[in-house]
Amino acid sequence: SGPLACHAALMQSDGSTRSLRSIVRCYQSAEGHRRYMAVVEDRSAEEERDLAQMQIGALMGTAGVGLATFAASSGWVQHGNALPAPEGSDELASTAALQSIRRDVVLPESLPEYERLQHALRHGERTEVRYAIRHPELGQRWLLTRVEPATLASGTQTTSVVTLDITEQHQSQQRNELLLREM
Repeated sequence: SGPLACHAALMQSDGSTRSLRSIVRCYQSAEGHRRYMAVVEDRSAEEERDLAQMQIGALMGTAGVGLATFAASSGWVQHGNALPAPEGSDELASTAALQSIRRDVVLPESLPEYERLQHALRHGERTEVRYAIRHPELGQRWLLTRVEPATLASGTQTTSVVTLDITEQHQSQQRNELLLREM
């Protein structure tokens, strides 16, 4: 028959658990002799990675954040949210729509900040910029984009870009300033 696979959680002496997977295979020689091979794999690192990806996805969906990372080996990778949108919510659609902003949707008064962002992206420099766009589906939005260059343990250069829709915060700040002027 095919290989037998089993999963188990092994309790460690420090109270933590280690996720293990074992696979047992049977091989039969031409003379009819059977040999068995058992492989035990520690799956803890993969499980931690999957949990971290799920948690990041949940945070990004809740906060309306777009995230993209550049690696020389794979180019730009956009990190999407695998979680379904809440009933009646367009939050995830909004996040996806704001991850990749073209110059033609940037409002003229925000072009200097947008150009500063583009310069930082081209040169792998750290920056944080706020700028306004007019999105065809979402209307006028205010975005905060942060560029974070880094060097991985292998020495490879990478850049992460986080974009946050701060429209509500910006509108609230404008209302507060208007109220203060009226007072």
